[in-house]
Amino acid sequence: FGARLDLDEAGGAVVDLMISPVRESRGKPVISTQKALKELKEATGERNEYSALQTSWADWSRAHLDHRIERGTRKEITRRQHLSPETYGLVKDQARSEAAQERDSGRAMTRTLRMTSEGSPEALQTLRDGLLLQREAQSHKRNPRGYEPPRGKWDLDESLAGRLGDSPWPIIEDVREPAMEVLTAAMKFGVSMDDDQNGYDSGKMLFPALADRMHLTAALAKCAEFCARTEAFVKNLTARVSGKEALPYPDYDGCWPEHARQAVERNERSLGLRPPEASHDRSEDDGLGL
Repeated sequence: FGARLDLDEAGGAVVDLMISPVRESRGKPVISTQKALKELKEATGERNEYSALQTSWADWSRAHLDHRIERGTRKEITRRQHLSPETYGLVKDQARSEAAQERDSGRAMTRTLRMTSEGSPEALQTLRDGLLLQREAQSHKRNPRGYEPPRGKWDLDESLAGRLGDSPWPIIEDVREPAMEVLTAAMKFGVSMDDDQNGYDSGKMLFPALADRMHLTAALAKCAEFCARTEAFVKNLTARVSGKEALPYPDYDGCWPEHARQAVERNERSLGLRPPEASHDRSEDDGLGL
């Protein structure tokens, strides 16, 4: 009983057909979509009419088109949110832009590989450092909540007590060596755990996509935090093994790199992994009335 031509934001066309059974009412043929939907709901046992449409269409398609066709996953399971055409268009545009940036990054990496395949040891080391940072950024991007900095040959736990010598530093370096390699590579490229404070402007040549730079910065912050935490843990363990009651480091904020804990918190807030920092009403501290 109706047809419509939809044009999306990219210029493609979709034809919508409005079809409904014809009913008899007072001896005249009429279209009653409401009655048809109600009957369909009762026939399928669904809770609402539009779920019934999905189920009925899937059943018909499976019977008449292809037996492998399955009904789509229900919204209650996927928890997907409906987007307006305008919002969906913006999301698609952003996805296309990031895909193009990733392609550009891939081409740049290919050119670098060709240039350095027979290059100097310094050039090869630069390439290795770039690939190392790419690995950590993508690892954090795939699983930002579960990301763990690369670890050394020993686990950071009480079992290190049996390996301690006169100085805690050999154990500290063994545990955090891979994370230190990441931080050292980052310094060579001029990126750090504090790039969130300058708008993530650093590292654009290696990481054209903003999302990649954000995840790299967060990964660097977590590597830095692991290095600081390792130093504090091993030095405290050394003190306990030596019979000292007072621990030299009640926390790791004073260990290098300093302020790593705060950098992790900032970067996780930037990525939406933590709630925004609550604003503080200074009038309460200053004793000012409203």
